[in-house]
Amino acid sequence: MKNYIQKVAWALVLLLSATLSLSAKDGTAVRKLFKKGVSDSISVGGSKLVVLQKDLIRNRSLSVNSIGEENVPELDFAMTNVTAGGQGYRFLPHGTHFTGEGATVKIKYDRTRIPSGYTEDDIRTYYYDPAEKHWVALERVRVDKKEECVVSKTTHFTDMINGVIQAPESPQTEGFAPTMMNDIKAADPTAKINVIAPPSANNRGSANLQYPFEMPPARNGMQPSLGLQYSSEGGSGWLGEGWNVSVPSITLDTRWGVPRYDMSKETETYLLSGSMLSTMDDNGQMGVAHRGEKMNRKADRQFYTRQGGDFSRIIRKGDSPANYYWEVTDKQGVKYIYGGDGAVVKGNVTDASGNTREVIAEWKLKRVEELHGDYIEYVYDIVDEDVRGGLKAKAAYLKEVHAGNAGQEPHTVVLFDGNKVKQVKTNNARYGFLASSNKLLEKVTVNFQGETLRSYAFDYKEGAFHKEMLTGVRQYDNTGKEVAFQNFD
Repeated sequence: MKNYIQKVAWALVLLLSATLSLSAKDGTAVRKLFKKGVSDSISVGGSKLVVLQKDLIRNRSLSVNSIGEENVPELDFAMTNVTAGGQGYRFLPHGTHFTGEGATVKIKYDRTRIPSGYTEDDIRTYYYDPAEKHWVALERVRVDKKEECVVSKTTHFTDMINGVIQAPESPQTEGFAPTMMNDIKAADPTAKINVIAPPSANNRGSANLQYPFEMPPARNGMQPSLGLQYSSEGGSGWLGEGWNVSVPSITLDTRWGVPRYDMSKETETYLLSGSMLSTMDDNGQMGVAHRGEKMNRKADRQFYTRQGGDFSRIIRKGDSPANYYWEVTDKQGVKYIYGGDGAVVKGNVTDASGNTREVIAEWKLKRVEELHGDYIEYVYDIVDEDVRGGLKAKAAYLKEVHAGNAGQEPHTVVLFDGNKVKQVKTNNARYGFLASSNKLLEKVTVNFQGETLRSYAFDYKEGAFHKEMLTGVRQYDNTGKEVAFQNFD
């Protein structure tokens, strides 16, 4: 009987592990069951964990997920995060899981983040010690300059980044200081040229890649993080098949049907950048709207990410589906506002009783503000697009992004232009009203202190079934001269 119970337990663990692994999207947590005596690996974004058959102490379900730069623990003095994308990686569960030299960790770095006077050979992978609140270097195996990653060994799990610690200049007036020549660095003609790495496949079998826009640095890291994202499963986006400009948003989850927008009961399930949110009823029980007993609506309701771990405070403001907006505060105190005037997708729905009312189905990120008042603002163009039969569909396009310091006009302004209309127009009614996205992005301009810093133009061609395909990205400098061209043919 005991052996039977153990077998059933292991079967459930295997099933849960496989389900989580198959359902995880790129950039979110990926979980996998590792078995003692079996070599295996797991990858997320620019990180990879390789476990040889001799490394693991016992069978263990392990997970890795990328964490945004704002969620990376505070860096040590004179330490610079040079991880690709400025992010970090959280390896769970915390603790020691490996024997001997440990498992192999590979994390990609960004050469443009390396401080002046330092090289790729100065990069180490660091893990965060929560007890000491200090970053500690892992044992480095090598720096793979071809793949732009650092290969290290680890025996335990916690948060990890690639970093460079800058040594201070010697206070001595005589003698040789080893860092006195640090300001002299070999010229890198490709430092400001955006180059796209080959597509990488995730555990769902889809291919993904990114093309970041160059942004001027800002105080407290409050510069916009914008760029192109491609997914082979992305469908028709703002830049044709598979391509889009990703901006965080809160949307309704329609996998279980069109929301009912009941005025007294919670009938909508929400997604924060693709992650499902849950809430607590009057009895303290966690739940979601599409299953279980329906909760009573109330103003200023708090929600939680189902995966947990980010410790953000998520509050839905307002008292009905017609006027909701959201405030999200992360553990560093940075506040994110979703929705509000000019930052929502809303339309009219008719319920079973024949009553028609206006409801909101998408809340776009409108403002980010950190503790000192520095901010990033997002401006959208909310339009009605023509569809067949004389009907109108709701659409929202990013128009401008502003970044500035507290109480001042923005120093950085990013403009998005595009009036070209797709040949094949699509729309859907999964929110209970028609929504669409039938325009193509043609140009992005990055302005700093009133002058153009960079601009990007996009080339398209007609693909199969008259669908637009992105064929290239042209990068221009502040004089309008083309400095780089990325071809996707």
